Amino acid sequence: MVRSIVAILVSRGMAIESGVLMQSQANTDAALGFEMDASGRVNKMKQTTEAMEVQYKGLLQQIVTAGSLQDPDTGKPFLPNKDFLDIVVKQFQYLKDELKNENTLNKGILADAHAAVAQCNTDRNTAFAQVLSLQGTMQSERNVHKTCRLDEDAAITDMETKCNAFDTIQNKCDEDQDWYAKFDEDTEENPLKDIVDAATACKGSVDVVTAKADECDDDQDDFKDAYCAYAQELAKVCDTHSLCYSNAKKALDGSVTNIKEL
Repeated sequence: MVRSIVAILVSRGMAIESGVLMQSQANTDAALGFEMDASGRVNKMKQTTEAMEVQYKGLLQQIVTAGSLQDPDTGKPFLPNKDFLDIVVKQFQYLKDELKNENTLNKGILADAHAAVAQCNTDRNTAFAQVLSLQGTMQSERNVHKTCRLDEDAAITDMETKCNAFDTIQNKCDEDQDWYAKFDEDTEENPLKDIVDAATACKGSVDVVTAKADECDDDQDDFKDAYCAYAQELAKVCDTHSLCYSNAKKALDGSVTNIKEL
């Protein structure tokens, strides 16, 4: 019986001490202070357990010496000192209180670990406001560029039509100088004015396409810059969240494992 009680108290003391060490790995400085305080109480418990063993050894020696379970002087059974038993009762009360303390501490550890995971998600959601803002800018620049390219396509079609009209004119020159002198005369024999008008229209449409192409190239650069800014911010937010969540989840899983072992 003595050995059983002593074994229970000693093994319990070792479990508490081991538990305190496991808790300290995933806890704050405040919990570290608790660990040091608990270690002191564990040592005190060990001392009490050793004293109890000495008490019961002495009691057993008295029984062996007397050759009976009863005290020959009093006729009553040999019993340990009541004051010492009071100490043992207090020791078990300490064990009960220690379990309550561990319960409170472990709940705090898990609450903090879950809060860390949740904070990663909160930070991601907050950071996404900037991502969405850049996404809006990027989509706006994309629409501007798309509209410009559609206008450019229309201008190219108009240019091809007008320049083709000029190219299809077979006789653009004549050896007779009178042909040129009658430029202002609107006659079928002298289509020079139509040729000049067609050439002017072709040249004007070429200028329009050139200017529109330059404008669209600038819009494309703006779209590209907006897209890169959006992509970089999105990647940064996602990478930050991934690392934060991974570390927080690892800490949470470690706390759960340690507390289960405890």
